[in-house]
Amino acid sequence: MDFKNKNIGVIAAIIAVVAITAGLIGFLFVKKVEAPTAVSSTAGQASQAVPQVQSEASRIPTGWKTYSGDLSGLSKRFTGKKISFSYPAEWGAVTVEQSSEGTASDGPGERVYDLLKVTFSSYPNDYDGLGATIKITDAKSYATPQDVTFLKRIAMSNIPVGDNDLVALNKLGHGYGSTVFFGVNLAKKFVPQNVQTSDGAGKGISFFMDDTQGFGPGLSYNVTLLDQSADALIGGNFPVTSSQQDVLAKELDSIDLSVEGAGDTWYGKKEALVNGSYESDPDYMAIVKNVDRVMQSVSIR
Repeated sequence: MDFKNKNIGVIAAIIAVVAITAGLIGFLFVKKVEAPTAVSSTAGQASQAVPQVQSEASRIPTGWKTYSGDLSGLSKRFTGKKISFSYPAEWGAVTVEQSSEGTASDGPGERVYDLLKVTFSSYPNDYDGLGATIKITDAKSYATPQDVTFLKRIAMSNIPVGDNDLVALNKLGHGYGSTVFFGVNLAKKFVPQNVQTSDGAGKGISFFMDDTQGFGPGLSYNVTLLDQSADALIGGNFPVTSSQQDVLAKELDSIDLSVEGAGDTWYGKKEALVNGSYESDPDYMAIVKNVDRVMQSVSIR
């Protein structure tokens, strides 16, 4: 090999080494860029503690309808405000009426507030014939302030609802004026869950309610929200049906309730049904998921 060819070989070798080194550096750089950012265990625990909206429930299916209605009649503060939400087309037409509710006491201690009530003409799971409703009122004029206080605590907490909240929830709704959002008298609530609207403005709780005022297989799935930015209280009451309830209804028809203690066994069966997680009953799940989607789509602007 002459001197000229030897130099060419050396230069080629140098170029090859440089190219390999540059490639290796580039590969390491890309890997570093692609590596996920580490999240501290504290941050991870905090994100798990905050109640989150289920992504499946927050997605509105195609073919649903959207309702938009004026809230000006509720109070002066709601002048020009509107509520909107999406709902299954098979629930039929939406009917809206405004009424006044109040406490049982007369005189200066009585509190009266306006309520907007939305009903669906063809709601398919109407076990007790009372229909499915969404009700809205001005939280500042609502007759039962302890309900609002409870919901504010839920909305501001970073911890999912638990046993203490269930105890507090069962203390609500035991009197006229609280009937709109938390039942009345012997109402019982089961399996509370955190609920949040898709826009993040409304936060609250969902629960099953047995408000039959005695023996009966009727149950409802309820969602009650507080929109603190609008100071609006929003409650949804949706009857649920199941094959288990049908069996209980037939058994109840064969019992002579005039005999003391005759219904104890039956009531124990109902308690066992409604004390379980709603996810344990597949008959509930379709309506529960739809209700979650409807209530999470609620927006006040």
